[in-house]
Amino acid sequence: METLRRLRTEKGLSQARLAARAEVDPSTVNQIERGAREASPATLRKLAAALDVGIADLLEDASPKAHRRSSLEPTFNDLEAERPSVVVDGMVGLLERRHARRLRQADDPNDPHFRDATAAATWIADVQEEANEVIRWILEHGEALAGTWEDLGMMAGVALFAENPVWIGKQRLKAMGEPDELAARRMEKTATAVQEARQELETAVNG
Repeated sequence: METLRRLRTEKGLSQARLAARAEVDPSTVNQIERGAREASPATLRKLAAALDVGIADLLEDASPKAHRRSSLEPTFNDLEAERPSVVVDGMVGLLERRHARRLRQADDPNDPHFRDATAAATWIADVQEEANEVIRWILEHGEALAGTWEDLGMMAGVALFAENPVWIGKQRLKAMGEPDELAARRMEKTATAVQEARQELETAVNG
């Protein structure tokens, strides 16, 4: 993430110093700046606070090709007139990248997340938890960003991104046997949570 590197440099902070301020591991800052990993919503909030900027500013693409902001927790107080549609557009892009990454993991026969049944169940639970978080964010903030729920049709569709990788993951899990009890319970719990969130989103969008 070039914007993170730029803002950190402008503030005169090293990666280690920024990590300390944000209370994250220094390797996390390094990986995000290099584009080796996507920042979670919680990490984005911490980094933005440490840099004293809004999350939308942190995720703004400074390249001349596009100016797109993406965030799971935008700052609403200073939204310019055009920013809602830009944030929604960026949100969709972020979800699409996450979806592609999860599909690659689910399809890779050598991915370490599928080394055994417990690891696979944990991965499935993580994907479902991530989907629930995204949908809950849309329910809380989406209408304020897009203006109407009708404008959120694309975002709502992409928010269901977990279905395909989870389905593939569960097929692989069947061939591995039973995960440990803790992982199995968490997988069931997150499946229920994301299903409830989806139902709420469908009701909100369709009326």
